Amino acid sequence: MTAAAVTVRASLADEARVMARSLPKWRDADKAIATQAIEQIERNVLGVGIASMTKPPGAWEDFFAAAKPLQDQIVAEDRSPAGFVKPANVGKLVLLVHAYTLAGTQAVKVDRDPHIKDLTGLDLIECTIVCDTEIEGEENLAAFREMWAQSDRHQPKLNSLGLRTVTRNVVVTTDEEDPLLRLADFAAGIAHSALIPQPGRIRMPVEHEAAKRLLGRLNATSKLTLVNQAFDARYEEIFGEALEAAREQ
Repeated sequence: MTAAAVTVRASLADEARVMARSLPKWRDADKAIATQAIEQIERNVLGVGIASMTKPPGAWEDFFAAAKPLQDQIVAEDRSPAGFVKPANVGKLVLLVHAYTLAGTQAVKVDRDPHIKDLTGLDLIECTIVCDTEIEGEENLAAFREMWAQSDRHQPKLNSLGLRTVTRNVVVTTDEEDPLLRLADFAAGIAHSALIPQPGRIRMPVEHEAAKRLLGRLNATSKLTLVNQAFDARYEEIFGEALEAAREQ
């Protein structure tokens, strides 16, 4: 599983959208088009965050097993499918938030523009989160937005650096509506191909060695933060109190 996010300065976002609109979808790309995408990312993006996680035997199964009591309890009480607590959806949200956090942190490192101060004297960074429509259903959207609300309320590390971020909006849309999503899509696709030497039956638009070179070029810009690790999220850490209550029923 691989997800990517890019951060773009608000004042330059419209210009970047015009350029990104010329790109096709990742699945329709080739090496030349992927190179164009990297050039656009180099020119227009403050930070790129890529989170890639493998599903190690045991851990993924444990994650699914841990979810069952909470999901069963919600279904029994609310007669609802409880999609926002399904392990596959939770795993997707974890991966997306990880990528967004990496991209945002990288942007803060390189952003030297003066900021508005909040009432406590911290530099205030206002953000709009744009995500593609892989997040489906009102429950899942609500859970995704709540993750960012929680992040806004608890930022000890950022605050210690004299910073505070505020999420002004969370938008879920398509890359036709917001072409900036194509830049993130290309970053994720190139990274996924670069990290998997043998993709098996799944054909990648850009072959492994070419993707490695493109990823190396992006890394040389100092805009990229990439994390490649085994999936290690624990369901109990995400839904601790709710899960414990469900188990006691």
